[in-house]
Amino acid sequence: MRDVFKVAAALFAGVGIGFGAGMGLGLKLRRTSRRQREADDRQRRVEYRQIEALMALERHLTLRAPLPPMRGYAISPDFAVIVMQILRDHQPQHILELGCGVSTLVGGYTLEQHHPAGKIVSVEHQAEFAQFTRDNLTRHGLTAFAQVIDAPLIPLTHLHRWRGRWYDPAALDTPVPIDLLIIDGPPQYRNPSRLARYPALPMLYDRLAPGALILVDDADRRHERRAVKRWLREFDLIQVRHFDTEKGTLLLQKRG
Repeated sequence: MRDVFKVAAALFAGVGIGFGAGMGLGLKLRRTSRRQREADDRQRRVEYRQIEALMALERHLTLRAPLPPMRGYAISPDFAVIVMQILRDHQPQHILELGCGVSTLVGGYTLEQHHPAGKIVSVEHQAEFAQFTRDNLTRHGLTAFAQVIDAPLIPLTHLHRWRGRWYDPAALDTPVPIDLLIIDGPPQYRNPSRLARYPALPMLYDRLAPGALILVDDADRRHERRAVKRWLREFDLIQVRHFDTEKGTLLLQKRG
């Protein structure tokens, strides 16, 4: 009889362990499911905002041809809307853009329709993509408002606490003061340089007009956040606004 009780006790213990493990697994699955639903909800909100931004671009700009694909390596539609708004509201005369693409086209259309006296000079380190954007400017009829300059990445060794490759300074030698600097390059991905976009301010700060605006794409990424912290420590800048875009956008201003 004692053996029967021992067997029964072992069976009930096994059932208890199995029930407890099952309960634990169920709770874990529910937590995972909840996190997945929250992630899916966030992604749906992001997708919805990008659709809204595309509609805003088409509503406010008279496009003569379709824009190239956005997102991924290209800018997101919500950043394109901010470029449009900054150019329309502040009407900068001389715009320097680091990294060309869809933003160059959006900027060209905005200048044409809201501030024809302004012009964008965009520098690009990839010759094929620079030519692709030039072809698009021609296709859209925007060559009077934007131009793309080839600027290969070359080693810079004179900056304090930074070594790496950045745009050839000779390509950026324009005599006019910069009213708006758009920083969307060079890419950090597969770039051996730490803080690939940090040199923008050390190299260009003295050429910014007093009160010039600086628009930073990808501002929520780790490397860009670190670069911005250094800029704010090392230069006389104001952080004007952070925009909650897909990749994060930051607007800075030179005091003056």
